[in-house]
Amino acid sequence: MSLTALAWCVLMLVLSVLALTRPIWGIATYILMLFANPNNWWWGKGTLEGFGHWTLTAGVVMLGSAVIGYRPQAKDGAPDVEPGVFRFLMVLYVANLVFVTFVFAADLNASMAILILQLKFLLLIICLDAAIRNEADFELFLM
Repeated sequence: MSLTALAWCVLMLVLSVLALTRPIWGIATYILMLFANPNNWWWGKGTLEGFGHWTLTAGVVMLGSAVIGYRPQAKDGAPDVEPGVFRFLMVLYVANLVFVTFVFAADLNASMAILILQLKFLLLIICLDAAIRNEADFELFLM
């Protein structure tokens, strides 16, 4: 195992543990996995290559941290978007996805694959909304 792979494993472990304390670290774990997946880099060949579900693991960490760390957001002042509006837009998004998938699909199997990808994207948006609670979280997200 190379030194880079060892550093990556330590970073993955540290971010996963930090995700239990603050959900934004779960997002950081997922982003690390998305862009520094060991299967896509020279340093991941060999030892880390045997386990091919790194992104799924990071997604479970992200979702778990969002569920464990969820609490209603107490904001200073009025929120930019009311929670009811956000939920309505998400329901409208899912309804549009399902409608387009089943009504306008030339090939239902190909369309279902796109629907599943879009639903995963929606879950990512919901996790981001649950994880970013204040400006400090937003700054961590941008780093």
